[in-house]
Amino acid sequence: MNNFTILGTPIGNIEDISLRALRAILTADIVLAEDTRTFIKLKNILKERYVDLIKTLNIEVNNNQNLISYREQNHDRVFPEILNLILQGKSVILTTDAGLPVISDPGYLLIKELYNNNITPTIIPSPTSITSSIALSGLKSDKFTFLGFLPRDRGKIRKVINESLLNNVSSIVFFESPFRVLKTLILISELNSEINVACVNDITKKFEKVFRGNILDVINQLKDIKIVGEWVIVIEKTKD
Repeated sequence: MNNFTILGTPIGNIEDISLRALRAILTADIVLAEDTRTFIKLKNILKERYVDLIKTLNIEVNNNQNLISYREQNHDRVFPEILNLILQGKSVILTTDAGLPVISDPGYLLIKELYNNNITPTIIPSPTSITSSIALSGLKSDKFTFLGFLPRDRGKIRKVINESLLNNVSSIVFFESPFRVLKTLILISELNSEINVACVNDITKKFEKVFRGNILDVINQLKDIKIVGEWVIVIEKTKD
């Protein structure tokens, strides 16, 4: 049984939607989303912008979708309902606000439990800010470590970065909030002021930005701008 789909969505630019994703978004019986309001907004935009394409592809829009808010915190409560719907033959999609679900987003426990119940999910992939940022960075990318969001404690940040730099990787990639980008970069520069970094923001959007170079130079660049939105940081490991 594979009527459960992990559904990737655009990370910024709506035109990155795939035909498979468009069909799944408009026709699924059940939608699992961390924020159902974000999904509704995306669906409405797609319906309005691609009305002719939807007709050409003979997509019958399902206006009676059952939207379920899914988060790790409510997994135990909602999973029995989700499992029952799948066993009934309902088409179920797991989506996220932007990008690919499960990657630093809710979903791991759900996918694990599906396999435990002999249900094999399928996937409709999408761009990810991780690989897109690495490609934009111009830094070494043959081997990299993804750290998700860093801890908040300064000591733990130092430990995570130091341990990652000791691994056999070319680069380290992590997410950071607009409120902590500068603080985190300054902390890392105290560990090593010679490394190169790339700070990527608003990927695929109109004001896509990439600040790259020596970490101290990038810190000075960021001090001169208003830092908003989520950021992806790529750190290039210096030669041993």
